[in-house]
Amino acid sequence: MEQKKLAALLRTKIAEEMKQFRKRMLRERPELIYGSAYQIDTKLNLCEILMEMSQKMTGDELRMLLGFPNLLAFLYSEWIHRSGGTPGMEELRRSIDESICSLQRQRTFLENEITEEGVA
Repeated sequence: MEQKKLAALLRTKIAEEMKQFRKRMLRERPELIYGSAYQIDTKLNLCEILMEMSQKMTGDELRMLLGFPNLLAFLYSEWIHRSGGTPGMEELRRSIDESICSLQRQRTFLENEITEEGVA
């Protein structure tokens, strides 16, 4: 049951981030909005994919993503870095998976460092 609650919280977090991004974009000049069309579309796709993926994530993955600030901005940045912005939902999904795995490895490394420092 906890996993379902965490998944619901993640979906709420993602929806709120998207709402805030949309609000910021709507305050911009039309030329800037038009120039940001790819970013807007990609973040919408990221949002949709994460909503779907949240139902299958582990509790650890969900907790990690819940604690990550500006998750959509981070995943968009990772997507651009990894793919050069090549369109495609499957590539986008793969990029999200890779980013989550990378975050988990970093967290595990840091947890091990902290544990080892406490033992020393």
